[in-house]
Amino acid sequence: MTAPRRRQKVQFMSRHSALIVGAGEGIGAALTQELLAADLNVALVRRDAQALERLTASFTAADRVKGFALDAAEGEGVETVLDEAESQLGPLELVVYNVADYVMGPVLELSPEQFQSAARITHGAFLTGRAAARRMQARGRGTILFTTSTASLRGRVGNAALASARFALRGLVECLAREMAPIGVHVALIVLDSMIDTPALRAAMPDAAERYGPDRLMPTRAVAEHCLQLHRQPAGAWTFHSELRPRAAEW
Repeated sequence: MTAPRRRQKVQFMSRHSALIVGAGEGIGAALTQELLAADLNVALVRRDAQALERLTASFTAADRVKGFALDAAEGEGVETVLDEAESQLGPLELVVYNVADYVMGPVLELSPEQFQSAARITHGAFLTGRAAARRMQARGRGTILFTTSTASLRGRVGNAALASARFALRGLVECLAREMAPIGVHVALIVLDSMIDTPALRAAMPDAAERYGPDRLMPTRAVAEHCLQLHRQPAGAWTFHSELRPRAAEW
């Protein structure tokens, strides 16, 4: 009689992975939970090394979450991080660029340094999108998502630096989406038209829920779920531009 075959333990390296640039305690943390539940390993990228270490350690599946301290707008470090992420966690199926920096002020009062500071986000998006596309191109599949604000759609008083950078980001993402679609890589832009209900917001504004009401703050989990929905879309119905806002938001 043939002895029953023992089931081999599947190591986590047999999974694929996702990478989040600009991973924080809000959207980044919520998205990590969703990705782990979807059987993806997760690489977290953030400038603040100490905050990154705390965030990485907060997940129970610690062996499936790796942190990489990096400023995505600095040089070619993004290429190295993506190589290391794939080496440790498996091939990248999803990359999310979720970086925000709000430089405000009227044109007559903005310094060249402030204007350039806002543009760094777009530069980081270029480096991240290019690095992700290079790796996904070889496999003929994958998803690259970029989050932004309504500053990518219209300019407002005091918004010159931010709107200029966000308009450029939208143009970059649209070009990348058109280039990568024939190859099989889905690239999309997500406009977040609301304050996000993050731990940082709660710390800065403890009465935020009472002040704005439950239907005016965007839940981080809802954003995370939307990212995963975009990643799972069939090739016959890809979204490029999506806008998320609470039901009670004025727009």
